[in-house]
Amino acid sequence: MAYPFVPCPKYEVFLEQLSGHGVSIETKIVDLDGKARTLVYLKRVVDGKPYYHSLRFAEEGEIVQLQVLRSVCRTLRIDPVEFGLHLDKLDT
Repeated sequence: MAYPFVPCPKYEVFLEQLSGHGVSIETKIVDLDGKARTLVYLKRVVDGKPYYHSLRFAEEGEIVQLQVLRSVCRTLRIDPVEFGLHLDKLDT
């Protein structure tokens, strides 16, 4: 289903909105093939269970794409209606 009139937020605004839903930005340094890499991701805990989503979906000043907005909402268990999307239900 298309949502042609849903205004998608800018990256910074989206992150601010997510923080209002208990989402935090986490970082972790990992060793991949002898090279230290920094992973940056979103984390939200719901009923004691953590949910994660990659943070590499946009950059400052960019508009968050509708597909990304839907993916983040589903992955982090946030009602997409909060962002103007009216989906039947969240996938569990």
